[in-house]
Amino acid sequence: MKRPNLTFGRSADSNNLQGQIDQTQRIQGLGRTIFDSGNIHEGEYVDDKREGWGRFIWSDGAYYDGDWSNGMRNGQGKYIHVTGEIEQGMWIEGELQTPGGETTPIKTPGSGHLME
Repeated sequence: MKRPNLTFGRSADSNNLQGQIDQTQRIQGLGRTIFDSGNIHEGEYVDDKREGWGRFIWSDGAYYDGDWSNGMRNGQGKYIHVTGEIEQGMWIEGELQTPGGETTPIKTPGSGHLME
C-alpha cells in the first residue's frame, strides 16, 4: 500500500485549519482548527472535514470528546460542561440520543455552545 505524501501546513481553504496536508493542500490526518471565537477543534480530518476521533473545546473550557463523521458529532462521545456535568452516549448528526429515541441538544442555559 502506497502511503500518501503528507507535509505539515495550512489548508488551502482556511488559514485557521492546519495539520497534515496532501498535494491538494487539504488536511488528511491530524489537524487543528482555531476559530476566531477562541474555540478549537483538534483531531482527525479527511478532505478538511472532521472525520474519526476529535475534541472540540469551547473558549469557556467545555468540550466534546469523541467520534466525528462528515464534520459532525457521530458515534460514541461525551460532552463535558464547564460545571463538570457529563453527557455521554451515541451521537447522531450532532445530537445526543436518549434511550427513548429523543435527542438532547448540546447546549446549557446561557452557554451559547453551538458548533462552528
